[in-house]
Amino acid sequence: MIKGNKHSSKSQLAMQIANAFGEQQTPVAYIDYEQGGIESKDTLDSINRNTSEKGRRYIAIKGYLEKPFQELQDFCKVVKVIIADSVTDLKITADQLNFLRTTYPKVIWCFISQVKENGAMYGGNKMAHNPTSVIHCSSHQDPKQRFATLEKNRGNDLTFKYSMYYKKVVSEPTEAKSKRKLSFKVK
Repeated sequence: MIKGNKHSSKSQLAMQIANAFGEQQTPVAYIDYEQGGIESKDTLDSINRNTSEKGRRYIAIKGYLEKPFQELQDFCKVVKVIIADSVTDLKITADQLNFLRTTYPKVIWCFISQVKENGAMYGGNKMAHNPTSVIHCSSHQDPKQRFATLEKNRGNDLTFKYSMYYKKVVSEPTEAKSKRKLSFKVK
């Protein structure tokens, strides 16, 4: 789950995740409900900014789903990754998300959810409870100051920090740093 307030680059991060899988030749379904799909100038701009030619070949983009819950299940037959922007617009409940995740465990699910002014996710607490990872995107007027951090990662390190603007990790997990230091000393 990717969450954050408006202007936190959630959609940018999601498209960059889609591209990373695409570059590995992993088929991705990207449901861009919020921006309108491939017909939208905003979607095209996001594709151009956040994907490579190689990655794009494996990303199928759809803007509108007539029967979202059923169509998401249909996508499971042809792709390995499903990214939806946003779960709020698709009107998928936390229980339906959990059903999809448990029924199709070999599919990687990535949903975007906006956060209310009080910090709560749309759809309630259950939305943040069921996913294996929750990525929080921080809002800032300057896109260079927007970062993604792990808020939940099922017992794993939460110190990872990623810049959507620069498209790179700006702070590694503590464990990765110590391994790098250890391997440096061994050499």
